[in-house]
Amino acid sequence: MTEPSRSLADELAPSKDSVSVIIPAFDVAPYIAEALTSVFAQRRAPLEVVLVNDGSSDSEALELAIAPFRDRLIYLKQQNKGAAAARNAAVRVARGDLVAFLYGDDVWMPDFLECQVAFLQKTGCDMVYADALIFGQGVPPRRTFMATSPSRGKVTPQSLIEATCNVLTSSTVVRRDRIVSAGLFDESPQWRRGQDFEMWFRLAKLGAMIGYQERVLAKYRERRGNLSGSDVDRSMRDLWSLMGIKAKFEFTPTEQAALIERIAETTATCQVELGKTQLLQGQFDAARTNFAAANRYRRGLKLLVVGGLLALAPGALQRILRRRSAHDGNRRDDTHATRGSRLDPNPRSDP
Repeated sequence: MTEPSRSLADELAPSKDSVSVIIPAFDVAPYIAEALTSVFAQRRAPLEVVLVNDGSSDSEALELAIAPFRDRLIYLKQQNKGAAAARNAAVRVARGDLVAFLYGDDVWMPDFLECQVAFLQKTGCDMVYADALIFGQGVPPRRTFMATSPSRGKVTPQSLIEATCNVLTSSTVVRRDRIVSAGLFDESPQWRRGQDFEMWFRLAKLGAMIGYQERVLAKYRERRGNLSGSDVDRSMRDLWSLMGIKAKFEFTPTEQAALIERIAETTATCQVELGKTQLLQGQFDAARTNFAAANRYRRGLKLLVVGGLLALAPGALQRILRRRSAHDGNRRDDTHATRGSRLDPNPRSDP
């Protein structure tokens, strides 16, 4: 890892509730300038900004993009180890009482730090997250993250399992000592994806007070390829995260019951998304198998109808799904919208 370059902030003693901004960067060269501009436009100035180049394949373009900000950054560069390792490297050098996490392709509103720090001071919480506008090519305007991944009620291990509370990483501010005492982000290979969800779950299990500020304070960039493929990926990440915490933590009886139910529901969602992809590709036998498996986990009239159409008129069902996919464009499909939440809403971890 290269040595960090510090700004004039080194000469200043950190004030109470000072904020270190942490940005892991992996192949985000086209977006990083917009992210950094939003950080340096904050009404409450951060103590420092720590940007970690996690072995980006676009390092040359990334360093060119951050050149105008370089004297205001602590810049770390390492071989690709994943977002968890990148965040941990930044936390280790950070001097702020608080750390604020931002993906390199997301953006903060000008009052983000001001509002989030004020929330922590007022409530005594250890961590806070907020809502965000979703933006990007082809994304409908004024759609918010919490519209489809809502947060309701107290943040607890059970509410995180059930996904009634959904944490958007780019809207989080956390007390640094809480992250350190929890043991930092899990860098093991199984958490290359979903490592931020694992950290929020671990903090909740350790008794950290996590609050949700019901305000739009950030912008979440949605970069999506094929709609069905990305929904398959999302549901698989959700299941991966659930199985990961199942193997790692101990649970109360109510948490255990919630986890079993959520795994079943998410498994069904995976089967549905795989079935839709196979149906679009004309793999009718494989689609029948996956929809039948989904029906075993989550019985319902809709799945029964789909199963019947697959048996009687698979070509007609394929044409219906193709028309619907073309009409939906970049919108989330009905299955996801009905489910209304996701365990790992931050899919942009390093490969």
